[in-house]
Order: sequence, then structure tokens, then C-alpha cells
Amino acid sequence: MGRAFGKAAVQPSRTHRGDRVVYCCDCVCGKVVSGGGDGNVRIWELETGNLFATLIGHKNEVLCLQCQSEIIASGSGDSTIRIWNYAGVCLHVLEGHIGIVRCLELKRWRLVSGGDRKRIIVWNVKEGKMEHTVHHQQILLHRMCVTDTKSSQHHLILQELLASLATGDL
Repeated sequence: MGRAFGKAAVQPSRTHRGDRVVYCCDCVCGKVVSGGGDGNVRIWELETGNLFATLIGHKNEVLCLQCQSEIIASGSGDSTIRIWNYAGVCLHVLEGHIGIVRCLELKRWRLVSGGDRKRIIVWNVKEGKMEHTVHHQQILLHRMCVTDTKSSQHHLILQELLASLATGDL
């Protein structure tokens, strides 16, 4: 028996394997993109629930992803970020994190990633190159938001969840 997905049912054999955990998902241009415990990224048709493509390349679970109309960025427990197109081609493998890549924020051709070792890195995904390390956090980073402002084209706003947990503010 399949699981409900939009107007259709997805057969369990076509979902993420392994522990069958879906850690992250995003929706863009009529597609749902999911990352799972099996290390794969899957692209689904939003209207039908049909599997469009399986992107294979990560060696560990996919914990975060961000999508735009042209590219998908996926971050993994294998310490890498992969940049994909919707045809399933891996355009770039970005290396610079030590430990798990926990969060991504994609704005046009600029990607900001956060992970273990309290590191935040800014990437140019068009060229597949690291631009710079922005900050070494004092605490572990689990989520972030990048936004454009009038005073700074790429102003970084960090949501420090663990600091709030440590102080009991949540």
C-alpha cells in the first residue's frame, strides 16, 4: 500500500531506503526534493507523486537541502555539499566542512553553509568555489537564515537555537 503524496500514492519501495528517514525537503517549480538517511536526494513530481529522479553521490545521510529553479544544493553527514541540476548531474562537490553539514541557505549563486566545528562558509556555486569563512560560532549551529537588506547585500542573520536551549529561552 502506498503513502499519500499530493493526488497520488508513493509506493514504499520507491521511497528513501535504509532507515527510511527523510531529514529534509523543499518544494520548487512543481517538484518536491527530499534528502534521506540513505544518502540520496530524490526529486518527486508535486502533482502526481511520481519519482522523477534519484541523485546518488553522498556517502552519508542528507541532512539539509535548498532548491532554486536551476539547481539543488544538498548537505550531508559526509562533510560535503553537492550542487546538482534537475537532470541529476552533480555539478560540484564542495569540501570545507569538518563533520556534518547541518544547514544551507541558497540565494541566487551564493550558498551559505553551517556545520559541525562551528564553521559558516560562503560559496560561489556557479564556480563551485569557497569564497570565505564568515564566522566561527561559539555554539553549534543548526539553522540559519540569509537575507538581503538595504545596508548589506548579503547580511547574515543567525538563529542560535542551542544558545536559547542552554539559557532556557525556548
